[in-house]
Amino acid sequence: MRVELKYGSGRVALEIPDRNFEGFVSLAGRPEPAKSGKALLAEAEAALRRTEGFARAVAGKTVALLLDDATREEPREQVVPLVARALQGAKRVLAFVCTGTHDPSTADQKDLAALLGRLLEATELRGRSEVIVNDARAGDLVEKGRTRRGVRVLANRRTEEAEAFLAVSDMKNHYFAGYSSPVKNFIPGIAGLETARGNHAMALDPLSTFGRHPLHPDPRRRDNPLADDLWEGTRLLLSGRPAYALCLFTHAGRVRFASAGPVERACAAGIEAVDREAGVTVAPADVLVVSPGGHPHDESLYTAQRALELTKWAAKDGGEILFLAECRNGIGPPEAVENFYGALAAPLPAVLESLRGGYRMYAHKSYKFAELLLRVFAVRMVSALPPETLAKVHLRPAADAQAALAECLERKPAARVLAFDDASKFAVHVAEPADVPS
Repeated sequence: MRVELKYGSGRVALEIPDRNFEGFVSLAGRPEPAKSGKALLAEAEAALRRTEGFARAVAGKTVALLLDDATREEPREQVVPLVARALQGAKRVLAFVCTGTHDPSTADQKDLAALLGRLLEATELRGRSEVIVNDARAGDLVEKGRTRRGVRVLANRRTEEAEAFLAVSDMKNHYFAGYSSPVKNFIPGIAGLETARGNHAMALDPLSTFGRHPLHPDPRRRDNPLADDLWEGTRLLLSGRPAYALCLFTHAGRVRFASAGPVERACAAGIEAVDREAGVTVAPADVLVVSPGGHPHDESLYTAQRALELTKWAAKDGGEILFLAECRNGIGPPEAVENFYGALAAPLPAVLESLRGGYRMYAHKSYKFAELLLRVFAVRMVSALPPETLAKVHLRPAADAQAALAECLERKPAARVLAFDDASKFAVHVAEPADVPS
């Protein structure tokens, strides 16, 4: 069986012997929606304009438009003209690039800010818009209170100018916040690093996982302490100001779902779409091949790890993972080099023990990586990162994916191999073989 998996801006081809092939999971194999992406977007924009209170909330007002940052995939050339049309009655639009804890100074973020500026200037908002790249480390943040769990809510000071908010979110599964959603555009999207640090400390709670969110349509799946804290912090940030959302699910630049309206309603509809489009149940395999889905999902080790967390239980205990992630931007944000990468360089049991002394920003990533590395035989990684950089954190560098797979099969000739493309978007549930849908 020949499969192709995204890697950076290209693809990696892999030949899996038929006797070992367990399956290949990719968004590309999903049925096409009944309507085109253009039609879905047009319907969502019309629904937004019809939403009770929306026209009044934006007419003659300063509106904060919250947009995903460069580590997210979003069809911006299609979306920006649409939201500009919906916001044409606004006096001014502040377009925030919601970087959250990500580095705002990378070339990708700068290129995105420039692109957004050009797109907005070509719309009805010409001369009335401004692009702001959020910097969570800035010294002039505004405080908006504390959540019930004691997290101090700090926000970009420019958000104080906004009289209403419109968040655009290309939604997907998230390994501890439940879902990447419009809520995350607020916190940590336009929040301060201290806020993200307090909230992310809850990432180690077993209930802080994918598939659970306080806005989930299913009441049985609303218990996620980290996501609940995000939603509470968002309401503090808003301070009663109206908030709306345009929620999308996309693949390869194509819109497969769109919903717009008040943030709670649009987010709930988006969650249903993510569950439908990107939930899969599989039997655990001996060898798991994982691609986050190419750039920007594999732009750094920090970003690419999401794919491992969403798929990791599809690897048997003692199995192997072949991880294909380019990481053209290196490890990740500057602070992550110390608290994520540097911490992971310690002996793995010591990594787990290190959090007993208290949470440090990004430390949840080293903790979860260590848990995975202790459970499986090895994580072999094909990456642009230097081999010594990978080996330092207990990853086995692999120059060639096919050769790495051959080594896995040499160790266990009868191994069952399961491959995931677009893994940063899937929620992977495991079951005994008899329970797996045909």
